[in-house]
Amino acid sequence: MGWNYFLQWFFILPFEIVVASFTVNYWTEGSVSPAVFMAVFLIALIIISCFGTLGYAEEEFWSSFLKLTAIVTFLIISFVLVLGGGPDSGRYNEYWGTRLFDELAFKNGFKGFCSVFVTAAFAFAGTELIGLAASESKTPLQTLPSACKQVFWRITLCVFFISHFPVIAG
Repeated sequence: MGWNYFLQWFFILPFEIVVASFTVNYWTEGSVSPAVFMAVFLIALIIISCFGTLGYAEEEFWSSFLKLTAIVTFLIISFVLVLGGGPDSGRYNEYWGTRLFDELAFKNGFKGFCSVFVTAAFAFAGTELIGLAASESKTPLQTLPSACKQVFWRITLCVFFISHFPVIAG
């Protein structure tokens, strides 16, 4: 299993660094070389790796918190816009609701709808790392239940704070 993850990240990590650098470079409008952002991301990964599993776990927690906050924020904004809460001069100043639902929701029929699950499954990849990391510790019988409980409570607390205190999360 360890070699499998090594080979997976050996090929995926450079790809993700390049994609992240081009994404950030989009906002600089090409005034900065993507290689600069690649170096910054690589240095950040090296620094996080220097802190071991604790550093990785904290970074993963805060990255997930940021991702969850962004998703909830975008869902709220899209809901408001679809209901017609946009500016008067814009496209979403009237109710759109289900105007395009029949045309776009099932663009490629049921096969197209099911093909989305491949992408969704890839988005959930990584949760098995809890078990992998805990099983390689000196005392897996104690660390595995503890790690699973911590992940559950951290996710629960993130969802609670984002849903009850959107000002803090945003």
